Amino acid sequence: MILVLAVLVRNSNPATAKSNMSEDHNKKTETVDKAYYFENGFCVFTEKFLLQRGYCCGNGCRHCPYQPKHQAGNTNILSEFVQKL
Repeated sequence: MILVLAVLVRNSNPATAKSNMSEDHNKKTETVDKAYYFENGFCVFTEKFLLQRGYCCGNGCRHCPYQPKHQAGNTNILSEFVQKL
């Protein structure tokens, strides 16, 4: 019972806790070589990450490098991305 109260008191300021989580997340994404970023609460994968994965997931990714786009299991890379490899 005492342990639970100590945790609640320690995290009693939600603004500080949220701020610390944001800082931790930003540090993690900087070291990942930008495999993804967050935009309007959504995780957006980069072209580099999607190419490294090697296939299309079919979920409508913004930076999908496969042709035809958004077809699950597709491994045909668009010609503009082949030049980047």
